[in-house]
Amino acid sequence: MRRLIEKAYIRYFLRSKLSVRLGRYFYRNNGGLLPNLIGKFVLLRDQFICRRESGLAFAGADTEWAKSLRENGYFIKHPDDTVDISSLECINDIWLEYLKDRDVPVDGRLQLTSASNDEKIEQLLPHLEKVLSGGTVPTLEAFYQCKTKVLNFHIYRIFNPQEIGIPSENAYGSTSNWHTDGSTTESLKIFFMLSDITPNDGPMQILNREESRGLFGSKLFGSRVGAQALDEHISRFNKPLSLTGKKGTMFVALTNECLHRASLPDPGRVRDLLTLQITCTSRKVSLMNQLRLAKFKEVFIFKRLLSL
Repeated sequence: MRRLIEKAYIRYFLRSKLSVRLGRYFYRNNGGLLPNLIGKFVLLRDQFICRRESGLAFAGADTEWAKSLRENGYFIKHPDDTVDISSLECINDIWLEYLKDRDVPVDGRLQLTSASNDEKIEQLLPHLEKVLSGGTVPTLEAFYQCKTKVLNFHIYRIFNPQEIGIPSENAYGSTSNWHTDGSTTESLKIFFMLSDITPNDGPMQILNREESRGLFGSKLFGSRVGAQALDEHISRFNKPLSLTGKKGTMFVALTNECLHRASLPDPGRVRDLLTLQITCTSRKVSLMNQLRLAKFKEVFIFKRLLSL
């Protein structure tokens, strides 16, 4: 019953047709009006509180990371000494243990989420703390110009939809179609590759901020255009970036603003990603406590107004 109420709340309120249309018109994304308004408010609020209470000027505001995020809406960091590969390998080992004897869900996506009470989540925490301790937090603070925290995290694996007998357009909760997320728009996502990802493994694909905004401002989204027609249009006129790379590659993206999708793995191939949703905050909280409290769900966006 609770899940039905949540779905109705999202469909008829947060992401109603009117809310989505207003979001497209004013903000050029598909998240809906309220997630945009709340996202803008909490970012300005947290920046103001950080400046007022501590006078903090967050160093590195013009780093390559921050510039790329502001201009393109994403940034790729290939494995180097700041990425704790051994911790990522431990995370992958825990993930593979979790996968044993599990059936593939009907949407073709297996996942382990921090919102669950699975014992594997507790095992992941010290390794996630080490992964994020390698210079990631200061760079995020430079981008946000305030402190940051982890809202939630999950690991997921996608399969070839034909192998499990589902239409490709319904795969992975329909995230195989071009979309933007519906979270409050100050948030972003960090993706870590737990293994090498090639074009055959169904890499995530993304359009930059400018291309995404151009599409949302066009008549294309003002008409009844299906997923296939949108895919064909993007293939002809845009230049999606496919997120391929070696194990340990990190990808940071403004997924509420940039159109993105999961491409389809070849038969017999799968793709695993570790994903963390990040937001701004005005309070300093240890990484471990952030990870322990990382239970946020998109449906509870009004909590962002009360959370400092």
